[in-house]
Amino acid sequence: MDITEEIEALYQKFASRATDRIEKLPQSGSSRTYFRIYDADKTYIATYNRNIPENETFIAFSNHFKQKKLP
Repeated sequence: MDITEEIEALYQKFASRATDRIEKLPQSGSSRTYFRIYDADKTYIATYNRNIPENETFIAFSNHFKQKKLP
């Protein structure tokens, strides 16, 4: 199973339905890969990276920014 199929499966588990489509976004600056998930009325961003310590740092920063109400 490739990463797009894994994102599709995860989204189906989250939303209880299939996506309309998934589009890979341009990569910049790190090994993270971003995808835009299209649904009937919304879009979501998914990210993928094999580097677990970098993922944990990314999540910690994201939580900190959210707590401080920063973008």
